[in-house]
Amino acid sequence: MIGIFILLALTIGIILLLHKSWKDLLGMIPSGRIIAYFIAGLLLMSALCLVNIGIATFFKSITWQTNSGFSWPQLRSISQYMFKAVLTEELLFRGILFYLILRKLKTKTACLISAIAFGAYHWLSYGAISFNGVQQCYILLITGLAGYAWAYAFAKSKTIWLPIGLHLGWNIGNALFHPAKGFDALLVIAHQKQLSPWADAILSFGLGLLPNLLLLILLKHLVSALQRDKRSAQQP
Repeated sequence: MIGIFILLALTIGIILLLHKSWKDLLGMIPSGRIIAYFIAGLLLMSALCLVNIGIATFFKSITWQTNSGFSWPQLRSISQYMFKAVLTEELLFRGILFYLILRKLKTKTACLISAIAFGAYHWLSYGAISFNGVQQCYILLITGLAGYAWAYAFAKSKTIWLPIGLHLGWNIGNALFHPAKGFDALLVIAHQKQLSPWADAILSFGLGLLPNLLLLILLKHLVSALQRDKRSAQQP
């Protein structure tokens, strides 16, 4: 929590320094539109996560079973932990610095810079510095693509709550099927078919690309739909 407060203080400080007055440049102050973006992002990315799990289940013939070590109060703890982690990362990579870059550069260039920084950061968070070059490239590509999609979401929606919702939906969705940071998963694998190394690598690569490619396609329609609703609500 201390890190979040420091990032918020720095964000406000930079805004005051540049604009001499408070402006909600990141779209952080809740409103009906912003809440709609957050909920839509949360549901959309959770759905894409479930699609990924479904594809993996099909190709690996996975049988799932309920984890006896999981408790529903733990879901609250997972959600709280994930929210703090997501908020910290979004303030770092889709916060005021990204906003400033976005003002100076084209949207695609600014999103690419944010994506590379986000992907490189995951080398550290995944402990991938000692990994081989292929593994490092994979992590950079997959996490960087997610970073690009979430940066694009901020650029188009003008609120950081849309990428927060997307990021949180993905992380919580995965945490229900895969243990995360000391938390048990809701479901565990009882049985799965072993694929050949090449088949497993291709499947993993495809599942890494698919949700974020789909997201970039869907984001255009999501933002357009919410903006149409806003305009309709404003018309007399």
